[in-house]
Amino acid sequence: MSDIEVRITGNIANEPDLRISKTAKSVIKLRIMVNKRVPDGNGGWKDGKATAYNITAWDKLAENIALRLRKGQRVTVVANDLEPRYWVDKEGVTHAEIEVTAQEVSLSMKFNQRTADAPAEREPAAAF
Repeated sequence: MSDIEVRITGNIANEPDLRISKTAKSVIKLRIMVNKRVPDGNGGWKDGKATAYNITAWDKLAENIALRLRKGQRVTVVANDLEPRYWVDKEGVTHAEIEVTAQEVSLSMKFNQRTADAPAEREPAAAF
C-alpha cells in the first residue's frame, strides 16, 4: 500500500461499462472531469481548465459503480495507487496522464438530485 492518499471530486464523463478481465475479475473504467475554478477578474469565479482523470475500479467496487452510478453524476474517488502513463502522438508530441486505481468511490450529495430510479426517501427519525 502506498503512503499517499488522494481524493478527486468531479463529474463522471462516460457511462460506466462493467467488464470481466482475463482473470475473471470485474473491472470498470471511468473518466472523471474536474473543472478548476479561477477568479473572473470582477470579484467572482468562473470555470477554468478542465482536467480528466482515468479511474479504474476492481471487483465488488466495480460492480457497485456499474449498478449505481451514471454519466454526469458528481463523485469523489479515494485512491492510493497512481501510475504515470506516457505516449507520443502522430506529431511527435509526448503526452502524460495519471492512471488512478480507486479504493472507494462515493456519490457527492452536494450537487446531485434524486432520480426516478433512486431509492424512496425515508421518513425523518423521530426526535428523542
